[in-house]
Amino acid sequence: MGNMAAPNAAALPAAAEPEADEEKRSPKNTAAQAAPTSPRDLEVGLEPEEDTSSSDSEKFASGTTTSASEDPPFTSSEAILTGSKPRKSGRRRKVTCTACCCVWTLALIGIAVGLLWPKDPTWDVESITFRDEDIQTVIAAMTDPNFDSVAKLTVKCTVEFFNSNYVGAKAGEGDFDVSLGDLPLAKTVTLAQNVPAHGSSTIDTITEVTLNRDISAVMLPLVEKNNFMFDLNVKGTLPVKVIFGIKTTVGVKCVIQLKALLMLSDPDHMVYGHKCEYTY
Repeated sequence: MGNMAAPNAAALPAAAEPEADEEKRSPKNTAAQAAPTSPRDLEVGLEPEEDTSSSDSEKFASGTTTSASEDPPFTSSEAILTGSKPRKSGRRRKVTCTACCCVWTLALIGIAVGLLWPKDPTWDVESITFRDEDIQTVIAAMTDPNFDSVAKLTVKCTVEFFNSNYVGAKAGEGDFDVSLGDLPLAKTVTLAQNVPAHGSSTIDTITEVTLNRDISAVMLPLVEKNNFMFDLNVKGTLPVKVIFGIKTTVGVKCVIQLKALLMLSDPDHMVYGHKCEYTY
């Protein structure tokens, strides 16, 4: 009986040895002991790092490892901040050049428009010339209620004309109709003249006035009511040739304010005001 108990007691340690060796060979236990979870990781909610040695080994075994010829990951500062690759510098330069060209083109167009766009001229009467007998005829038409005749007179006028445009022009002969209210009163012709760029010139006009009974009937109450002051309406066209031989026609519409009594003493200042509109 004593000899049979000894072999059973000796067999117990030998049976436990394989389990101890298996635990030593297990990589999981080794990795778990090598990377314990720290209290700081648990506090901030981080998970313990996983062992990637097995995944690398599997990739190597399956032949899916990254080739050395592949492009390295993009790690520029712009990629870090925006999460995407920055635009290429060549494309940026093209966009900048295109924008500069557009700006310069618009600037040149603006300058050309500012220089070539027509601007309204200004003018003032320098002198008005009558014949003595014509002055007496006009006075009779304005003051005699029994005026019943047809009288024609010629009025010559010199106008100082200022061209505010930066382009010179050659003004042709202009034709204008002059009316008192709705009644035709005179025909005016402006003589051809060269007009310098942004400068002054003088233009001569010749007005053929026709006075009759109807004109006298309208003029008499006007001068009595307004102390011999009345308005004349002038409307007509003026042909103009500008830069590069371009031809155009300027439409003119004016209201001329007259002081009739100055015809006797100071005819050059008969016109005391005017307002004009121009179409191009």
